[in-house]
Amino acid sequence: MVHGSFTSGEDAWIQQRELADRYQLLVVDRCGHGQSADTGRFGFEEQADDIADLLGKSAHLVGSSYGAVLALIVAQREARRIQSVTVIEPPAWGLARGDAAVEQQLAGLTLTPGEAATLGPDVAFSRFLEGIGAEPLGSALTEVDRRNTAATFQEPSLLEAPVSLGGLSATRLPLLIVSGGSDAATPRFRNRRLAFQQVCARLATVPGAEWAQFPNAGHNPHLEDPGFNPRLRAFLASH
Repeated sequence: MVHGSFTSGEDAWIQQRELADRYQLLVVDRCGHGQSADTGRFGFEEQADDIADLLGKSAHLVGSSYGAVLALIVAQREARRIQSVTVIEPPAWGLARGDAAVEQQLAGLTLTPGEAATLGPDVAFSRFLEGIGAEPLGSALTEVDRRNTAATFQEPSLLEAPVSLGGLSATRLPLLIVSGGSDAATPRFRNRRLAFQQVCARLATVPGAEWAQFPNAGHNPHLEDPGFNPRLRAFLASH
């Protein structure tokens, strides 16, 4: 289970602990996040290698947000060792270039790793929230938050992610795509919600893919909607 940005494995998958009654859960702390050291292995291929090392002979792969993009990369490389792939709102923007919502979303994400390091995690995270149209954070970042945030800003641009519909189709892996709804507090944040849906719609064209939509949830249906775990259980059990 691969977490997304600004968080850690334990926090990202806290609602999925109940799945341990049926499955062995391997919850990843990506480089520099949670309890993992900052080894500088932030590149897509490096992180994919680290995740692949945990697969063993056969595994179901589940990822959220940035972690979902990494899961797709691993799936393209290690299909023979994967039973199924579940991705929750992967920001694989390159799959939906040309869509108006995606292009508008990309226009607001301009912080480079160097700029973020100069600003520091607190200011950089505030700039990120402003850029996507989200409401300001109501409290100061904790030290754990600051460490996770600093690590996230060292990661490469999602536009560089080596993910393709052709590559995913060639794997013939069972693929479950999960998305939330489009409700949002601001027009720009609603645009972000629509951009995620466009990426999910493109992924849904992969032969055999299933698309589970949770309209009452936001970016994290696995934390926000009690229907997520039953849907995931059903998908895993069928593969």
